[in-house]
Amino acid sequence: MRMRSSWSTRTSPSELDEYESYFDGIASPLREFYQEAFAEALATGRVFDHEYQCSSPDKHRVFHLRALPIDARGLLLEHSLVAEHDHEEAAHEAIEARSLSLEGTLLQCSHCRRVRRAAAVEAWDWVRQWVERPHPRTSHGICPSCVGYYWGRRASK
Repeated sequence: MRMRSSWSTRTSPSELDEYESYFDGIASPLREFYQEAFAEALATGRVFDHEYQCSSPDKHRVFHLRALPIDARGLLLEHSLVAEHDHEEAAHEAIEARSLSLEGTLLQCSHCRRVRRAAAVEAWDWVRQWVERPHPRTSHGICPSCVGYYWGRRASK
């Protein structure tokens, strides 16, 4: 999937130079998820609908993505904001104490950026400070919510 050259009027040249493909800006394993979904939409002619989280340090955001097939030659992608609100704040020291492993590392979801609790590995929290400035001993993984959301979709096909 390539970006249209006409987008240069809407995007700065430096942004266009960074990505030849829409997928270049998406990290694995999510890249494969979207590649499969878009390929299926092109092959079947069915619209692909998907909600995803894309939060900032200050705001929790949920977007809706629609991929509309255009004559099996391409997709029109539409991203719409569904919800936006401030994150709940908690004491940084308390979060750090419950999130750091015995080795002093912190596990952060590569997709939603929540942080896993050390003693309750099924619990993941949003920590604004670590989105703005990651903890020095951060490791990355995928939280159960994102695994279920993205890969559960595949299993149901």
